[in-house]
Amino acid sequence: MSPNNEYELPDEALRLVLTYRRHAPPGQEVTLDEIQRVEMRLSASDELPEHEPDEPLSGFWYELQSHHGEVLYRQIIGNPIRTSVYLPDEEDPTRMVRLETLPEEKTFVLLVPAFPEAAEVILYSSPLDEPSISAPAEQMWRIPLPRREEG
Repeated sequence: MSPNNEYELPDEALRLVLTYRRHAPPGQEVTLDEIQRVEMRLSASDELPEHEPDEPLSGFWYELQSHHGEVLYRQIIGNPIRTSVYLPDEEDPTRMVRLETLPEEKTFVLLVPAFPEAAEVILYSSPLDEPSISAPAEQMWRIPLPRREEG
């Protein structure tokens, strides 16, 4: 499925405040805490890189989908859950080493266009554990959006 680039993006976006909880039940680690409507036009939707079906992609991206599973918008981003820290190297304390960690809890924000037909946000990610972070990405979380009240 290709993102819906044939339509002009709306002048409104939804600011989704999400929280990751490391020890939540599988599939429920990310929850939607808040939605704010903001006046802004987002950048164009991203296309996934061309690849062969037997060559899966790794990384992190999210998609806004309709009730029919149509991809309305997609953004490829750095993983908002993982956190980098710099610590002194054990062998040479004058040298700093970058380590990636997985926090117990982390709040992050995603922006999606305020399309009326938007139904859910799907988050795709490579596994979060350190040895597998370059493994193929898969659908990790589905975040349903509340129905928009017309009025």
